[in-house]
Amino acid sequence: MSARSTYLLCAALAVLTIGVSTLSQPSLTAENGLGFDGAQYAQMTSQCWTERISALEPFVYRIGAPCVAALLPAAPKTALFIVNLLSSVALLFLLAAWLRQVVPSHIVPWLLIAFAFHWLAPLRYTFWYPTYIDPPALCVIVGALLLRHRPIALIAVCAIGALIRETVAVVPIALAVGRAIAVTRRGGQRQLGLIVRDREWQYATVASAAAAGATLFTHAVVTPTSDYWMTDAAYYWAYTKPFLTYSLAWFVAYGPMLVLPVVYWRPVRRFFADSPEYLVMMIAVAVLAWVGGSDTERFLLWGAPLVLAIVGIAAAEIDWRGSVAPLILLGAGQILNGRWFLVTPYFTESAPRTWPVLTVLDAHRLEDLVSLTPDRVVAAVAFAQYLALACGLALWFRRRRA
Repeated sequence: MSARSTYLLCAALAVLTIGVSTLSQPSLTAENGLGFDGAQYAQMTSQCWTERISALEPFVYRIGAPCVAALLPAAPKTALFIVNLLSSVALLFLLAAWLRQVVPSHIVPWLLIAFAFHWLAPLRYTFWYPTYIDPPALCVIVGALLLRHRPIALIAVCAIGALIRETVAVVPIALAVGRAIAVTRRGGQRQLGLIVRDREWQYATVASAAAAGATLFTHAVVTPTSDYWMTDAAYYWAYTKPFLTYSLAWFVAYGPMLVLPVVYWRPVRRFFADSPEYLVMMIAVAVLAWVGGSDTERFLLWGAPLVLAIVGIAAAEIDWRGSVAPLILLGAGQILNGRWFLVTPYFTESAPRTWPVLTVLDAHRLEDLVSLTPDRVVAAVAFAQYLALACGLALWFRRRRA
């Protein structure tokens, strides 16, 4: 599939998703429609360029998106929504460019469709949560991967990204660590010297320092109104988040297509062996999602460029003509998982328990859809369904391969 056709598909997906969401998806009602995190970003938007920014930690240090939104002649909620919507559209095109570098071109459209229509992906989630700042941060993550061989652009993007969200620094750090691993494999007595002289390692290290410098800058120019220690939160979630809950979050975020890299693991292993920085980044995102807070699925989406890449690499090994039946089942599972064109609950109300079909189709609250739902029975049933579907698909694809 040509690049032009891929980008035309991106435009069509953006138009369709935005049109359907505009007509059907109301925004959340918590904190007067701002959400807890979003209320802080809206407050920062109203302060930026006119007074010293003050808000709760750690949100107060993420000044990038609010300061861009403050330049728009609109109320903070509307301004942040516009920034997020434009970033969500740009993200789709950036993902297309990235995936075309690592995945066969005929696989890329399927990955873009699965991502664009997913209820947690920015194109849809922005309409539910108009004031969060993940879309521009995700743009920076994909942009940094695309610009990894262009030192000046990489350094600039990583510095700007750290102003949006500090976790963007995971990309240049992973690039530096991965490059050190790759250089070390050459062997010899002077491995440290080889690493220090390597140009790509130098670029990634400077980009990491630029991200760190930008983060220090944000700490210097704002006034936090709370006392928050990120390490305390990390320890708390590391010890209290159940492993089965964390495992369910992976399924909620990406669906049954996660089975493909497990079945067709050899090309995925080659991909990570050739570029160990991508494996380092995947591990870092997985750890951050474990200890980062309750929004595990949202944090896992920071790894979307790599997860989609390894799914696409594995999908290229499928005999598509001989595997029509399991592919149809996989597609149906992805549609249910992504809640295609179903409304995300925008309020919280008590309701009788309804059993999931991978997802709770008639959910009355967001908590019904995520892994940390208070209804642990429904979560257990959903996980069992995902696990059964994944095991069935794995056996089916393995038999077709044999």
